[in-house]
Amino acid sequence: MEAELYRCTRPLIGRVENATYRESSNRLYRHNCYIEALPPRWDFKDLVGLITREPYYDEEERKKTALERLELVNNLAKCVFAMPDCIEIERKFSGMLRSGYCDRNPLSPEFVRQLRSGFPSLDLSQGTPVMRTTSCGFGIIGPSGVGKSLMVESILGLYPQVIVHEKYNESIFLQKQLVWLKIDCPFDATLGGLCISFFDMVDAVLGTSYVGEYGIKRHKTSIDTLLQNMAKLAAALGLGVLVIDEIQRLICRRENDPRGMLKFFEQLSNTFGVPVVLVGTLKAYKLFSESFASSRRLAGQGDVLLKNFARDECWKHFLQKVWNYQYTKIPTPLTPNLADVMYEESQGIADIAVKLYMLAQWRVIGENDERITGALIRKVADESLNAVRPILRALSNKDLDALKFVDDIKIEDRDLDDYFRTCAKKVTLSGVLNTLENQQKAITANNADATDSPVGLVASLLLSAGHAREIAINCARQAIDRFARETDIKKATAEAFRLAAESSEPEPVNHLQKEPQTRSIAATVSKTASKKVKTSPANGDLRRICAEAKRKGQPIYETLRGAGHIKPATEFMEVTNG
Repeated sequence: MEAELYRCTRPLIGRVENATYRESSNRLYRHNCYIEALPPRWDFKDLVGLITREPYYDEEERKKTALERLELVNNLAKCVFAMPDCIEIERKFSGMLRSGYCDRNPLSPEFVRQLRSGFPSLDLSQGTPVMRTTSCGFGIIGPSGVGKSLMVESILGLYPQVIVHEKYNESIFLQKQLVWLKIDCPFDATLGGLCISFFDMVDAVLGTSYVGEYGIKRHKTSIDTLLQNMAKLAAALGLGVLVIDEIQRLICRRENDPRGMLKFFEQLSNTFGVPVVLVGTLKAYKLFSESFASSRRLAGQGDVLLKNFARDECWKHFLQKVWNYQYTKIPTPLTPNLADVMYEESQGIADIAVKLYMLAQWRVIGENDERITGALIRKVADESLNAVRPILRALSNKDLDALKFVDDIKIEDRDLDDYFRTCAKKVTLSGVLNTLENQQKAITANNADATDSPVGLVASLLLSAGHAREIAINCARQAIDRFARETDIKKATAEAFRLAAESSEPEPVNHLQKEPQTRSIAATVSKTASKKVKTSPANGDLRRICAEAKRKGQPIYETLRGAGHIKPATEFMEVTNG
């Protein structure tokens, strides 16, 4: 149970490859099996192609049913575009990984050959000299939603996570090299929990049980002891780089001293001899602005500060890439006005821009007019982006201090799922919105029983409540017209009762004649189906209903009951004859 507390909810596990050795162009890297087993460095064009993830798209998909197109919109969430920041991070990562392995050659004879290759004038007759470690990593910080974790995971995915060695230069070498490991800060935000997360993640990748051996059984030991155990395991596995994400969680814990955390991360890097990459929001900014950041810059690795897009060519390029994944029946080109609206509502945050575009498409697919407008985007943003308003407001005001105190807020995937399900409910398999208006049209077109139509159902309820037939049908018609775009008949029913209550006193209900009256509704509804009825203003305010009842001298109880606000007792009882 204790291990579950620190277990990563979504562990990042990469691929396993058998070692293939490539001689490095850098003579200092030669004869190092850890380095020579890594993939070669990529040029810019190849790197962009490897990072980019663009799902298949075909304009013909616009012809599919509304339900199918709603599902296709999810393809947007799978897109990854190689932007300049991503290229910069990969370059830093590649150099850091190789540099970190440089002085950790697992084969002593090969280490000597490596030194001779890199330092031709070095005298090795007196033994192997001590190499200065170059294992310092760097930090990646930025506001929520700019794509920090996505960039890191995309870059890590370029490299195998585990490389299996069997033989190197004709010598037996049995070793599993752990190239990278990514862990998240635990939710309890303790340094001890962070150490245990390390062991747990190693177990998830390699199928081992180190968390029991080094972590849980010894969780009451000091941080120094846990660090020593981590260093031993990292050396044994040939760990290339450790990535720690969500470090702002440590800041949020009041008991944690920032200066103590700086010391911890320095000790982590020095004890490990392994590069450490820290990833977090601007809330963790103080960790990157003091001595730990300075020590990394001395090693040639500056921190990466990610920002939201400016209104420049990068934003236009990114938005056009996203906009191409459009599944509405009517194409909507990306105009300067729409681009401005998208920027204003997302403030150039990639994650929010993508999800806002998804929400807008879900909202309009299945409507009579499926064009995407600025008004639609603003409406969807107003309804769905409340959780991220603090960060959008701070970015709009260029308030860096405010951003440092904003939590890691984002549009959760479960919120997107809920919105998708809501939109899917509106759509039938034939691709037509399942609104009251379309239900009524379908009944009429198929010459079906009008009592099964929305107007017929509501009118029947009004008749059951004692209202005259003409009033029941007219009020039902007005209510359905008012809520024609809704899929739930409840609102229309409540409105019909309100209108009926304002029109007249309910007539006494004769249950013996109820069935014939209900059956006669079909003919009346059919006759009035084509008539336009003037709609009264909607108002379900109880105060207004009561005031209207007093003005007409009607009993308030009966008026509220007629408006559907008071349920009849018979609704909850089984009524039997005799």
